[in-house]
Amino acid sequence: MISRATQSFWQAYEGLNATQKRAARRAFTLFVQDPGHNSLQFKKLRGYPDYWSVRVSRDVRVVGKRHGDTVEWAWIGTLSSAFTAALKKERAKRLANATPRVQLHQAASTETPQLQRPTATQTSLEDLLGPAKGSLIVNINTASAKELESLPNIGSSRAEQIIALRPYTSVEELTQVKGVTPRVLDQLRPFVKTDGVTEKIK
Repeated sequence: MISRATQSFWQAYEGLNATQKRAARRAFTLFVQDPGHNSLQFKKLRGYPDYWSVRVSRDVRVVGKRHGDTVEWAWIGTLSSAFTAALKKERAKRLANATPRVQLHQAASTETPQLQRPTATQTSLEDLLGPAKGSLIVNINTASAKELESLPNIGSSRAEQIIALRPYTSVEELTQVKGVTPRVLDQLRPFVKTDGVTEKIK
């Protein structure tokens, strides 16, 4: 498994205390050796199908976006109010368009991996992940790509197609998008509209 870290990861890492940083280094060493180790609990993050989390300690988790055998670590922090508050913050620009990716250097199994640290800018977890699946009622004429990706069965490719085919006068016109079958459209109906503002489902 190949690991990469973003600037936002390092910003969050610098906010940890010394004990948490030591735990993070131990977890990274173990992840390099055995990503499937039971103590790491490497698993998908609920509501965000492309994102995975790793257990660092009882209260600390690291979150990253997985592409096959590569994971881009994007955030590390506690599962306290700071974690839940980050999920509720207003979504900002997509991290991938604003922040360069940084390669982690993997050392030999007998050595502690050395981490290359760039200058970081603060980013919330919501900035990184965007809204969870099924959490918004989306105006398909004005929504951002990340907001569109919160819709059932809509990934980055279909979100781009939806934007390219604007404007829409009815939600039925989504069938112009490749892969949006009548069955998929029925799944989308509760979450889409053609006017008004995009809003969170309460």
